[in-house]
Amino acid sequence: MGCGAAVPKVRDDDPGPPTNIWKEPAEKTLAPLERTVSTASAPESFVAWEMQRSISSSIEAVDETVRRAPQSKGCCDSLEESCDEGTSKVKTHKQEFTETPHLQQCDAPAFSDPSADVGCYSHGMRAKVDQGLEDFFVGGENDFGNFSLTGCIFPYSSFIPRLYNLVRSFGFRKDHIMPSRALCSDESQGAALLLLTKHFGIFPFNHGLVGGVVATEWHPPHAHHGDDLVILQASHVGYEPETGTWGTYRRVRCCDQKDAEYSPTCGAMNAVVEKYLKDYKYAQLHILVTCREEGSLISIDNELLQQRSEGLFLRLERLLDKGDLLQHSMPLAVGWRVKCTFSTRVEFFASPELHRKLVDYGFPDHAVPIGAHLSQDLFLFKTAGPLGQLEANLLPHMSTIVTSPMPHLVTAVFNTQREFDRTFRSILRAPCYELRDIFFVSGLNIDISPQRGATTQVPSLNFVPWAAVRVFKDGGHKIFEQPELVNMLLNMTTRNPDAINLEAACTDDRVSTRFLVRGPTDNPTREISARMSFSGDSTQVSLDV
Repeated sequence: MGCGAAVPKVRDDDPGPPTNIWKEPAEKTLAPLERTVSTASAPESFVAWEMQRSISSSIEAVDETVRRAPQSKGCCDSLEESCDEGTSKVKTHKQEFTETPHLQQCDAPAFSDPSADVGCYSHGMRAKVDQGLEDFFVGGENDFGNFSLTGCIFPYSSFIPRLYNLVRSFGFRKDHIMPSRALCSDESQGAALLLLTKHFGIFPFNHGLVGGVVATEWHPPHAHHGDDLVILQASHVGYEPETGTWGTYRRVRCCDQKDAEYSPTCGAMNAVVEKYLKDYKYAQLHILVTCREEGSLISIDNELLQQRSEGLFLRLERLLDKGDLLQHSMPLAVGWRVKCTFSTRVEFFASPELHRKLVDYGFPDHAVPIGAHLSQDLFLFKTAGPLGQLEANLLPHMSTIVTSPMPHLVTAVFNTQREFDRTFRSILRAPCYELRDIFFVSGLNIDISPQRGATTQVPSLNFVPWAAVRVFKDGGHKIFEQPELVNMLLNMTTRNPDAINLEAACTDDRVSTRFLVRGPTDNPTREISARMSFSGDSTQVSLDV
């Protein structure tokens, strides 16, 4: 696919959409919660509860914003209502709202003009969210950057029309756009497909594999299906508003067994993470620490001291005190200060750094499991053999994932970040995308678990943008990081004069089609004509030989 092609130059002169109406939060003093969120020693249940409470409030705030904001007009029927209303149903906390300045209302712009001011009738509103959420992020200095949830959660009924208006403001032509989605195959992603069809006027091309991985080998067929190209990628995570739980989803169609309807939101991601999480839990229970005034001890199970090609590997230099041991039955014990060797474990003198931490944590003077204090900086994972793309994306972050109070949320975020970086480069190097206008956007889908028995409505779906890239016909490109991308979307209206009525587009009471079928080889001139006529609910078929 031309992977050796030169990477095009970066384009910095693109002004983007007009008038930024999103207000950055005022500077504030760091509250105790914000300090504990990023501290490994924070009580796990407290941090998880605070994050879940805050994120729930933010989801509700954005839902309420969309409810008050002007919406698309002109098409409303049972399918439309199920799709639009189904994406803004979660209500868990009361919120106060602060309105940003309204822009002057005006008629819809002439989209054929690339300079048309799509933002001239946009409406923006931000919620006052809990302090913990204002500074909540996923990531660190060694990751891709902070993935923020603050003021960034869009119900899909708001996000898709904003996305459409955004690319139209770039000069993308209404009847030339071919959208594509790289989403998981779960039914919880249905709202995205329906809304993409509604607002872009055509069913989106499929770029997606399980887990929200982008099938980059499908770039050529996508390029052959349209002139102006839009690609949406998103990993997804479930959220249960009744309990504030991340990672599970109620399958309303699975109800033959009691409580059998709950399952992991993304089975592919869950399968990858679970095997590493199992190793981590084993290490938590089989590493024992004893805090003594003269120096702490750490006892490690023999399995963790074996020479292996894959699994959890302890960063022994951060756990153990250096020694001059030259030989031991456990290979990884060589070079460290051993106090005693038992039948299934080895007891070492702890490093001064670990000793200080155990004292600060208040560990007792008898052996107890290290538990949650086996932090992400104390171990890593290795694996042997080739990996699938999803597991390859997650492996570098697996220590962060398994130690998180919300591993499924963190997993989806890291996969989104990896997929944007990988796919962005594949787009620039793909010959099939040369001389094309392209907009590629990545983010996180939050699937709101439906209420029991809610089988008549499309599941609620929300989107958190991460990053986007606009590729120009001349080969240049411009990347939009999360704050700028969110601003651009908020500057767009949710009104879409080009939106279609889904049921009307899929139904025609007066269709007559003539099909020609070639005759047998002994009489090639013979044709069979079949005419099908549709009238209301009835269908008539006639054959003329």
